[in-house]
Amino acid sequence: MVNGGIDRQLTRLLNSWPESLAREFRAYRAALCHARGRNLPQWGQSSSPYWYDLPEWIRRAEGARARAITPRAARDAGWGESCLMYAIRIQDDLLDGQLGRTSLAVAPALLHCEAARVFMSMIGNRPQFWRYYYRAVRGTIGGILRASALQRDPGAPEKDLLESYAEVDSIFTIGPAAIYMVGGNRTAHGNVRALVGEFGKAFQILDDMEDVEEDLSDGRFNYAARVLSRVCGRPAGPDLLRNMTPGDLNRGLAEIASTLGRIATRASRLNARIGSPVPEEVFESLRTPPAWKPGRVPGPKQHDFVCSSHHSSLSSRERVSHWRT
Repeated sequence: MVNGGIDRQLTRLLNSWPESLAREFRAYRAALCHARGRNLPQWGQSSSPYWYDLPEWIRRAEGARARAITPRAARDAGWGESCLMYAIRIQDDLLDGQLGRTSLAVAPALLHCEAARVFMSMIGNRPQFWRYYYRAVRGTIGGILRASALQRDPGAPEKDLLESYAEVDSIFTIGPAAIYMVGGNRTAHGNVRALVGEFGKAFQILDDMEDVEEDLSDGRFNYAARVLSRVCGRPAGPDLLRNMTPGDLNRGLAEIASTLGRIATRASRLNARIGSPVPEEVFESLRTPPAWKPGRVPGPKQHDFVCSSHHSSLSSRERVSHWRT
């Protein structure tokens, strides 16, 4: 089950599109939402992704300062970010030749316009906001390109790869920026940008774990593959997991789990600085991912159409999976 709020808003938007375009988009979205047994609701299969709820969480935490923002406006902010997410994903697939000749080619322009309409209704023509809006869009696209390049460079530092994962989620800071700007809070948004970046790292690490073999077979060295290879002293190749003993695997998983724990702790501290809008269970779920208990070995792979791992430049098999809703 996908997010009901997004479903309702998307239905209204698609009713204004030509029937053939709306039909193609629905089929495309159905592929994106195909469940792969994710453990966290933030992935978008069973409830809202974190970024859709974040503007409303912040609105509640701001209290009187955000009284000019209604709950509906906060939900609209999440919807505007959703439109940007879909626009960028479709553009990526088109540039990579994954969609062929399709009427979806015009969908990104319509989605960008819908996102701009949503935020214009909230913010109006405030130059400071729109400068930030387009800078965030560029940040996401740049992060996607950078992550793709780094994954194909086996010598790239792990830290740089994680920072590129953080950049990919830049568009999910636009809704919070709108809430803070209307409320007049000029100090909190830097912490929210850092918080969203930490979420981007954590959720992509979890996704990398599911896609180690697939990525390595395609010449991509994702973060999880690099850690497993380094910790276990084995070359990062398509047979990495098959050549590892259970002890090797558990040592690698322990380091990755430790990294996730540090990320969750940093994110929780950032959350506290802005009034703790994000529920604490989100951070706890990152510290103790249920599929990574000692002795557990990643299960068999499943293939998804356009829903596999990374959001890159721009293969349908190189995408950020928590961009699913």
